[in-house]
Amino acid sequence: MTDCNLSQLCISKKWPEVRKYLSSDAAEEEKKSNIMYRNVLGETRLHRACSRDAPDDIIKAMIDIGGKELVMKVADYDATPLHFACITYWCIL
Repeated sequence: MTDCNLSQLCISKKWPEVRKYLSSDAAEEEKKSNIMYRNVLGETRLHRACSRDAPDDIIKAMIDIGGKELVMKVADYDATPLHFACITYWCIL
């Protein structure tokens, strides 16, 4: 799977497909590379998942693969994935 495909799955909220990829036999380095990939705004796939209210198990799987480095990634406009999660949660209240 390419980073573009993973991004599209997150944007489209196709969580069963994201879950399937994250738990697949694909090499951990490949999965980490796809999750850590940054778009033109500096957002990782974790930013995308958090902005789309992804299920907890998907967020956890991404963090397990990407580690602290992924969690601490800051987009070009100084937002971490946690900022996205908070904004998304606040908007659905």
